[in-house]
Amino acid sequence: MCDLLKRLNLYHIPYTIDNLPPRTIVDVKKIPEMRRNTNILVIDDSGFVLIEALRKYGYQVNEKKDLDSVNDVAAYDIILCDIRGVGKFLNSKYEGAKLIQEIKLKYPSKKVIAYTAEDFSPSYSNLIDFADKKVEKGTSVDDWTSLLDDSVKDKYDLKKQWLMTRDALIKESIPIRLVAEYESEYVNAISKGSIDKLIQRYTVNQSNGFAVMIELLKLTNNVLSLILKFNGGVA
Repeated sequence: MCDLLKRLNLYHIPYTIDNLPPRTIVDVKKIPEMRRNTNILVIDDSGFVLIEALRKYGYQVNEKKDLDSVNDVAAYDIILCDIRGVGKFLNSKYEGAKLIQEIKLKYPSKKVIAYTAEDFSPSYSNLIDFADKKVEKGTSVDDWTSLLDDSVKDKYDLKKQWLMTRDALIKESIPIRLVAEYESEYVNAISKGSIDKLIQRYTVNQSNGFAVMIELLKLTNNVLSLILKFNGGVA
C-alpha cells in the first residue's frame, strides 16, 4: 500500500496503518477471555456435531439451521457455514457458497469458515473462495480449536481488521486515494479515542464505502472496550 501511495504522490496522507497504536491482544494468557467475548455462529441444516465439545472449551457458539437474511449474522464475529441446505432465502443453486459470498461482501471484517464433506465444481469454488478458511467435515476438535483461536486473535488485531476492510473497499471500486484517506482517519481516530465521532460522520455523510467503514468502526469500538477490560482499564 505504501509503495502504491508513493507512486500516486499521496504524501499528504498523515497516517497509515503502520502508525496504529499497539492495541493488539495476542497473548496466549488472554485466550480464555477472548473466547468468552467472541460470538460464533454455525449455519448447518443438519447440525454441527462438535458444538458441545467447543462450548466446553469456552467458545460462545450458537447454531442456526439457516438464515432468513444476511443481517442475521450481524451479532457474530465468526461464522461457520455449511454449503448444502443453507442460504435458501437467496434462491441460488449455489446455496451456502452464495451465502458465504454475500456475508463477506456485507461484513468483510467477520471471519467466515466454509466447511463441507464434498468437492465442488469451479463455479461453486469461486464463491467458496470468499471464505477466510475452508475446512473438511470430520476435522478433529483439536484442529478446530487451533483454527478458531487464530480467528479469535484476528478479531483483536486492528491492523488485520483494517487490511480486510481495505481489500473490501478496493473490491467495491473505491478510489485508492479515498481508501488511503479512510485509513488515515481510522488510525487517527483510534489514537484520539474518537471512534464514535467517526461513525457518526460516516453515517451522516454516507460517502463511498461508508457501510463497510461503519462495520469496521463498530467492531473496533467493541475491541477497544474489551482491551480495556482485559488490561484492567489500561489501554
